Amino acid sequence: TCATVNTREGGLPTGGYPGHPLFLYTTTNATAPSAAPTGLITSSIANNAIDLTWTDINPLDYNGVFQHFQLTYTTAGSSPVTTTAGSNSSTISSLTIATMYTITVAVVSSGGIGPVAMINASTTQSGPVQPTTSASETATAITVVVSVSNAAEFVPSFYCVTFTRSSVSGVADSPAVVTTVCNSTSNVTLSPAEEDAMYSYVAV
Repeated sequence: TCATVNTREGGLPTGGYPGHPLFLYTTTNATAPSAAPTGLITSSIANNAIDLTWTDINPLDYNGVFQHFQLTYTTAGSSPVTTTAGSNSSTISSLTIATMYTITVAVVSSGGIGPVAMINASTTQSGPVQPTTSASETATAITVVVSVSNAAEFVPSFYCVTFTRSSVSGVADSPAVVTTVCNSTSNVTLSPAEEDAMYSYVAV
């Protein structure tokens, strides 16, 4: 800032000249931003990531030179994680599936960190996809191995396979014999199975 002092002859402030103005320069200190971002929303949510957008504050409220936006996110009982963004959108990734997060956004200027905007958002959890199977047989047992492609995000409680016997020794079953077997692991075995019988199966 600049202040002007008009001097008179005989009343000369230090450093001035008679009849000429004296300019005094002072420097104001930057302070933290005085406003929080507005309109903080989730633009997209996945099983391990959350996309965010918000509206920047008025530049007059920076109270200094803009540096970046500071984001923090945390879950219940955990320590906050901090990241930054250079614009008014960001993606928080590597999150835990089906978990609620508290997220804050603040402006950081040369004067410090301003007030925060806050939002709660939960990551998603996908349901099971159609599993794939492979089978091995003995004379009296059939074992089916069930594979779920999204097992990392959807952990099955049980694996179930429905076995349908359509014939024994070439003689058709009427009606077909249907048996459903469930197991806590991905190996599902029908035992005993009828010898010399025709079976089909499907994982459910």
